[in-house]
Amino acid sequence: MQVIVQIIYSDKEISSELEEYRDSLEKIGATVFLVPTGEDITCVQKSQLIRLLAHYFPFIHDNDIIVTADVDAFVMTEDLYKPLTLDRVSLKLFVLLGNT
Repeated sequence: MQVIVQIIYSDKEISSELEEYRDSLEKIGATVFLVPTGEDITCVQKSQLIRLLAHYFPFIHDNDIIVTADVDAFVMTEDLYKPLTLDRVSLKLFVLLGNT
């Protein structure tokens, strides 16, 4: 399993706190991308697009499982991982909604 964290930021420069946070995530094995919002798109829109287009990363393979979440989506129950136990041949997309 590989954990990929994409952090969208709107400041002109990467803060030392953000660099420290990135470093701490990388030390425990995560791959971290710091992504600036840019001038033509809001932080929220860019975050949504990045989650929708995550399957286009060159290191993502056809049989990989991608779990995406917003910053405020914490794993509170085992229900979040139910898609991982389903028949992957018939499963193309699983959208989990609600307070999980």
